[in-house]
Amino acid sequence: MPDRILTTHAGSLPRPDELADMVWARMDGEEVDEGELEAKTADAVAELVAKQREVGLDVISDGEMSKPGFSSYVADRFSGFAGQSEFQSDDVAPFPELAMKLFANPQTAHLGFSNCVGPVELTDKDAVNRDIARFKTALGDADPSTAFMGTISPGQIAFNYPDQYYGSHEKYLAACADALAQEYRAIIDAGLNLQIDSPDMAMAAHARSVGSSVGDWHHHLPLAVEALNGALDGIPSERVRFHVCWGNTGTPHHLDVPLADII
Repeated sequence: MPDRILTTHAGSLPRPDELADMVWARMDGEEVDEGELEAKTADAVAELVAKQREVGLDVISDGEMSKPGFSSYVADRFSGFAGQSEFQSDDVAPFPELAMKLFANPQTAHLGFSNCVGPVELTDKDAVNRDIARFKTALGDADPSTAFMGTISPGQIAFNYPDQYYGSHEKYLAACADALAQEYRAIIDAGLNLQIDSPDMAMAAHARSVGSSVGDWHHHLPLAVEALNGALDGIPSERVRFHVCWGNTGTPHHLDVPLADII
């Protein structure tokens, strides 16, 4: 038992501008030099690990440097996603000028999501292993149990990527859980702690992707928890962190559901 409160953070951290430009270009379908991208990603992880240690954080991450965003990486590593969906948030709808401002910066402009149009399966099985290898290289001799790696929840996929294939919210969540379980296990087997990123647990009460199967958040939450627990089967609970939030956007947040209502 530690003799003080340990310090950590939510996982995803700002990418260096040059790396972000390459990651977004790749996401947009442009050709990038994969060797240069790998080198810049590894350098960014190493610098970030050193910085977290320098400021005194106890439990650190790789900052998700290889990903365009904590959840938008899904379409790059999993099959079944195509097209473009539209995101709506009730706390922004009355303020169209604010919505235009939010989507005017390059980062937000690249956070669009697609639709689920086919079977959800992990296709780039080496991606998480590359992330792990970079992170452990940067960690050096440090105990990996003092580090964590983030990955998305089944519910967050369903929240961001409307289902046009499964026809059932339960089936969609189950398919996402089966695919994600492979990432979860790889992170745990590497000795790292696993962080599940699931803002949908709070945001589903006031935001949605148009055409999403999530529907009423009271219906979504228990199904999403059940799917996540299935994906985590066999993984020690003490190795798992759970990240829920109301979104990190500069929106009014006057419709945020109380934490007590979702736990």
